[in-house]
Amino acid sequence: MLHTRLRDGKANTARGASSFIAEAISRARVAGSTGELIVGLDGGFYNAKVIATCRRAGARFSVTCRNDSKIRAALSAIKDTAWTAIPYWSSHVDPDTGQTISPTLMSPRPATPPSPAAPARSPPD
Repeated sequence: MLHTRLRDGKANTARGASSFIAEAISRARVAGSTGELIVGLDGGFYNAKVIATCRRAGARFSVTCRNDSKIRAALSAIKDTAWTAIPYWSSHVDPDTGQTISPTLMSPRPATPPSPAAPARSPPD
């Protein structure tokens, strides 16, 4: 664990998230990390301010988004062959095809980040 913060009372998941992420990335750099940083976020952190913080810090990120009709439509527009398997610890190689079988897939292009004025969407193929 790199960074933790306790909040008072019934705090919303995203409250203070962008400053938390900026602090964590800063700590990683101060500690000597010079490589690519990847920030993993669950759906509670899916907002424009958090995404902007990751981008400003030069970190790559993976964030879960809500599963609404616009997201489903954007995802279904991406060709099956365009997805890339992410090799996690639970991945394995199919002995017949040589392909990596992974429980997680990544879209071929980054999604448009959420903004207060527009819903999030993946770009069309």
